[in-house]
Amino acid sequence: MISGKKRWSSIRWKMVFIYFLLVFIATTIIGVFIMSQLEAYYRNSIRDNITKTVEEGTLLSSFQGYEDLKSHQQEIQSNIVSWSKGVQQEIFVVDNDFTIIASNNENLVLKSAVDLLDQSIILSGLGGETGEAEGIVKTQSKEIPVTNMVFPIGSEDKIKGVLYFREDMTSVYETIGKSKIIFVEAMVIALLITVV
Repeated sequence: MISGKKRWSSIRWKMVFIYFLLVFIATTIIGVFIMSQLEAYYRNSIRDNITKTVEEGTLLSSFQGYEDLKSHQQEIQSNIVSWSKGVQQEIFVVDNDFTIIASNNENLVLKSAVDLLDQSIILSGLGGETGEAEGIVKTQSKEIPVTNMVFPIGSEDKIKGVLYFREDMTSVYETIGKSKIIFVEAMVIALLITVV
C-alpha cells in the first residue's frame, strides 16, 4: 500500500514537472516573440517619423535651389538651426566631399563626416537612395545606440549631398529592457501558480 502511494506521488510530480516545462517553454517563446515585435515596432515608428518629417517638411526642398552646398553654408546652417527646434534628432547636411556643411550640433560643422557619421549610408544617399543603418556613437563615458537615416539632396542626375538624421535609441532600449523584466516577473508568477 505504501509503495503504491510513493509511485502515484512520483508520477504526479513527473506530470507536474512536464506541465511546468511545457508552460515555461511556451511562455519563453511568446516572450521572445513579443519583445522582438516591440523592438521592431519602435524602430519602424522612428523610421516612419523621420521619413514623414522630411517628406512633409520644407527642409529638403529648400536645399534644391543651391548649386553648391558649400558656398551657401551660412544660409543652410541657419535653416538647420531654425528648423531643428521642434525635432529631437541630430541633423546634418553633408556634401559630396563628405564635409558636414551644417548641423544642429554646431561643434561638428565643417568637419569631415568620414569619422563622425556612417559612411555606407552617406554613399547610398549620394547614389540617390534613401538609406538607413543602426550604429553606436561612442562618447567618453558610454556608448549610445542610434538609428541613422539619409535623404539625397538634388535630382537623380545631380546629387549635391545628403540630409542625414541621427536618432538616439537609448530610451527605446531602456523601455524594451523594462518590458523584459516585467515579462519575466509575470512568467515566474505564472509558473508558480501552475506548479501550486
